[in-house]
Amino acid sequence: MMNRAQISSLAEHAAARPWAPDALPWESAVDWAAVSIPEGASVLARSDVVRAMSTSERARLRQREMASHLAALANGERKAVNLAAETVLLCPEEEVEQRWFLGTLLADESKHDLALHRFLSEKLAWTVRPHPVLDALFATLTEERDYELNLLAGQVVLEGAAASLLNGLLLGVDQPLLRELLRNIGRDEARHIRFAHAVSAPLAEMSPARRRRMEEVLFEAAHAAVVSLVPDDAWEELGLDRGLARAASVDALRERGVLAFFTKVLARELGGRGFPADDLRASLERHLEARLRQAA
Repeated sequence: MMNRAQISSLAEHAAARPWAPDALPWESAVDWAAVSIPEGASVLARSDVVRAMSTSERARLRQREMASHLAALANGERKAVNLAAETVLLCPEEEVEQRWFLGTLLADESKHDLALHRFLSEKLAWTVRPHPVLDALFATLTEERDYELNLLAGQVVLEGAAASLLNGLLLGVDQPLLRELLRNIGRDEARHIRFAHAVSAPLAEMSPARRRRMEEVLFEAAHAAVVSLVPDDAWEELGLDRGLARAASVDALRERGVLAFFTKVLARELGGRGFPADDLRASLERHLEARLRQAA
């Protein structure tokens, strides 16, 4: 059930432990080509796709993949700013504790957006490209104007993808400025996940039509979350066969348990937050991996 005291405590924690993007050590130089990234950080590490590549080519691939993951995280955070603003407006006026915390969440996402895009533009000289699947999902959420759906998609499904990206970047990239930035974002995201736990409560009686629509959108959210972990643009830039690389990456995500998280654990998490997820679980188990492979 919803815990008002816990939500207030989370809002107070956010206010008491702020961090400012401008306070990060932006004066430090970043030589991305010199960043050492472990072999296992690549989803193609054990695939036939890279067997013929030299050691230096594999290192370049890992650097490019990590940059792609960072760009995907930045794109997601920018979209999350809009979603957070819309969620504040959709929150019932009487839920004052939730509105208070959602205000801090909006501030957090705005900082993440600003700092990640600054790192990419100033340190890597990159412009973040649109992510069509994620962009389509956020457009759908805007059209639905559904407070509970925003919380489930944003704070349960997409936070899982953000956590995977953050963990992969923190484990795979030893660069001081980026590590400090990502640790700050990780602390904020952990607080957002605790909020999702605090507001979990059975949803109001849903019509069959609303439940089906929520299932459809949550499936698309899970699909978009997994796709955000696949650095297609890196493979295209390096001249790899996109279809073979995508197929190998899906194999790797399955072996690493990522697909199991989205087909099994995610449904359980949604159920714990009041959404009847049995049908969604069955749909994810039947169709998610096939949908990913079709994109190859």
